[in-house]
Amino acid sequence: MKKVIFALVLLVTLSSCQQKETAQTFIGEELKTMEDRKAFLQEVFESDQQVREGLSETELSEKAYYDRMDEADDVNLSKIKWYLDNYDYPSKKVFNESQSMIPALVVHHSFEPNIRRKMYPKFKTAYDEKNLDPDFFALYLGRLFEIENDTYFRMQSPYSIEDQISTLIDTLQLKK
Repeated sequence: MKKVIFALVLLVTLSSCQQKETAQTFIGEELKTMEDRKAFLQEVFESDQQVREGLSETELSEKAYYDRMDEADDVNLSKIKWYLDNYDYPSKKVFNESQSMIPALVVHHSFEPNIRRKMYPKFKTAYDEKNLDPDFFALYLGRLFEIENDTYFRMQSPYSIEDQISTLIDTLQLKK
């Protein structure tokens, strides 16, 4: 039994080291072409989804499952922070719809304190420029509200998605 536990701990440790190396490999490289940027974002998306799909099929304990997912989310967040520090938010004119959503998706999955407020100016601009869908921007703002208030945001129906976004921005005291 001790050997099995040791083997599992070793496997998790080695895989997390491999993920950190991958993040460090990407961070610092210049993405010279739009194709490089698309490939970068696609790799982040696949990593995000793979850990969620693949882990559910393993026999890891619940804690090990979430630890592995958190590690992947941290690596992906580092990549997205680097990307947004060096390049504009992915434009739907150049990137496909799923690629333009990837930065917001990665931030949505993150548990880093204050990351949502930190990314708000970039995401608000992306929303204003129609590079981030209203539904996903509302989801992002709703998640920020939930984390900061320990409850879900509720509005009385009927309301439009734009009403929800505007109300959340006001309630969270974010800049319009």
